[in-house]
Amino acid sequence: MPRFSRLARHAMYSRQTAITAAAVICLVTGLVVGAIAAMSRGEAEQAALFADLAAHFLSLAHTEQAATVLSMLQHTVGNLLFALIIWLLAFARAAGFLSYPVVFLQGISYGFTTAILAVSLDLRDVLAALLVYLPQAVLTACALLYVCANSISYICLTHNGRRHNYGEAALRRYAKVLAVAVFVALAASAMDIYLAPIAARRLNFL
Repeated sequence: MPRFSRLARHAMYSRQTAITAAAVICLVTGLVVGAIAAMSRGEAEQAALFADLAAHFLSLAHTEQAATVLSMLQHTVGNLLFALIIWLLAFARAAGFLSYPVVFLQGISYGFTTAILAVSLDLRDVLAALLVYLPQAVLTACALLYVCANSISYICLTHNGRRHNYGEAALRRYAKVLAVAVFVALAASAMDIYLAPIAARRLNFL
């Protein structure tokens, strides 16, 4: 029995590792595709897109925002949206595997934005601009990958373990995954509200 338990844990760990690796590959592939899409735009279109980003940074730099309950809620929903969609998709069984395309699309968004900054600014200004949104983007991406990996794992576990009555225990563990994602989204929201405006005010190109 102990040997079987060790084998089961090893199999679960191997599966979780493979699922996480697949999610990371989807995110990185999205980053590359987004960057290529941005680089393939004409100079005029790149300039227009950068102007939109600069306007956003300028608006952010002039923001004097207190962390009200409403503003925290709005930022948290925005940071949590993709992770929440993935978490809910797990209950649709096969539809849960749509988690990978969601991660891929988020990667495209990050890659596209970063590439537009890279072709429009020098290295110092690019790094300064990344400080405006990169820390919270990294937190959001980590939450996304964490939820994605656990979403697929939950589907596999409940599908294979129905006759062993693992469903209730798996659901409790899966609920904790959402709680972790909410905590990370709150941290990213605090960065959006407090740190991003400060970083935006230090941008030299505004």
